[in-house]
Amino acid sequence: MGVLAWALVCLTAQAQSSTPNVPQSTSVAPSTTVIWAKTTPTPSALSASSSSHFPTNPIPIELAERFAKIDASIAQLSATWRHPVIWAAIIAGIAALYGQFVSAKNAREQSKQEAEAALNQAEQEARFRQIEKIIEFRVKQLERFYGPMHAYLEQSKAIYIKINSILAKTEPDKYRELEKSDPLGYRFLIFEGGSWKGFRLLDRLPDVYRNEEAAPLVDRVIEIGAAISKTISKNSGLADRHLMGALGEYSAHYEILKSVYKRKEREAYPPGWHTIGYYPRRLNKLIDQGYRAVNRDINAYSNALHELLEKIPHSTDEPKDVSLSPSAYNSAYYMHNASIFVDATKDVDMDDLRSRFIATLPSQGHILDAGCGSGRDTRAFILSGFTVTAIDASPEIASLATEIAGVSCKVESFEEMSYDKVFDGIWACASLLHIPKSEVTNILNRFANALKPNGVLYVSLKEGEGENISDDGRFFSYYDFSEFRKILEKTGRYEIMDSWKQESEDSSRHKRNFLNYLAKRR
Repeated sequence: MGVLAWALVCLTAQAQSSTPNVPQSTSVAPSTTVIWAKTTPTPSALSASSSSHFPTNPIPIELAERFAKIDASIAQLSATWRHPVIWAAIIAGIAALYGQFVSAKNAREQSKQEAEAALNQAEQEARFRQIEKIIEFRVKQLERFYGPMHAYLEQSKAIYIKINSILAKTEPDKYRELEKSDPLGYRFLIFEGGSWKGFRLLDRLPDVYRNEEAAPLVDRVIEIGAAISKTISKNSGLADRHLMGALGEYSAHYEILKSVYKRKEREAYPPGWHTIGYYPRRLNKLIDQGYRAVNRDINAYSNALHELLEKIPHSTDEPKDVSLSPSAYNSAYYMHNASIFVDATKDVDMDDLRSRFIATLPSQGHILDAGCGSGRDTRAFILSGFTVTAIDASPEIASLATEIAGVSCKVESFEEMSYDKVFDGIWACASLLHIPKSEVTNILNRFANALKPNGVLYVSLKEGEGENISDDGRFFSYYDFSEFRKILEKTGRYEIMDSWKQESEDSSRHKRNFLNYLAKRR
């Protein structure tokens, strides 16, 4: 009998020994017939343990048979477990359990790595947004204060030099131009009282008025001074604090200069006649330093931004779309590529387009060159007898356009325009394409405000779909032919006169379709 059977026998014996002994004749009910087993435990089994653990009475045959069956089943099972297929299954089960354990461990490790990566990405994105805000502020400083101030002061300086050169040429005994500034900072001198003294325009305005060649240039000085004064008034909050004293001095200087200019006096004032109100010469240096510092910061932060951008995983194929605002992209591009852009566009033949536009305007009318670029069209309109106001959002482009057009190009974005019924025509050649579609209706309304009744707007755009950042880093909006017509019509302020599609070269010298529209203000 097997081990399990003997264990059951022992349990039965213990159960019997725990009850009082009764006679065999009365141990079962009278109707029950009991057959007793003739076998007894083997000596070896008895010797294996104390005899008190085994029953002293014989085992019933029925129970013994059951034990035998159980013992046989156990033996059969033991043989089965030894079969190779069973062991293979066991090993496979163990391997599966181990695989699950390893997978769970790897999953925990992966979760930990993902959490660390998410934390690192969050930190990088936080730095990205912080740098982006800094760049946007610095670009705003450049666009609204340092860029315009730098351009205006450079123009004013050039005109001032021209005035003095004319005086030195026409009256060499009285005026002198030095190759470089003297110890007191003067580059132009006037001979007075037996010695050469520093030249101050505020004191010498009457002398300039008497010189027919130099006098007209004073008008431009006053015009530029008005623009500088307006920039200071509106945007001095974007200037660095150390500039405030010089800006205040300039404002006082301009008001005094304007007052003297209006009187048109022709009798010279003695040097030092004005104890206050002279031009603060340190202003040019301070603005130039600020202008360069802002540019350096934009470059440095832009490089840092793009380095961070490469480290941050993105779910789209257009990572540049999460970076700067459209105006910031375009400002950065034109800041670094102004000369390249102007060289590529200044000689493009636009005669046919200009002729179609001019034909709708009164002769010698007033045109706004909205986004003048190289100044190519501004100059052509002036040569055709028109008065032209040229604007561009990029200080670098405006400065180069001034040289080409021969008139001052104003640094002004479309969003800053506040003209009211000033122009007979507006020429927006390939400039609205830099405006996001969500903002173009607002700009068209500003154009309508700027036009006189029945004034004409010309617009050209690139054909295409959607908006994107081009390979050269500029923001563009693209339109299909009917899309922009509907936008013009929806404003309710324009009557479309003509529209056409034309293949032309863009500033990158690529052939593409341009959409052209002529619309009259209602």
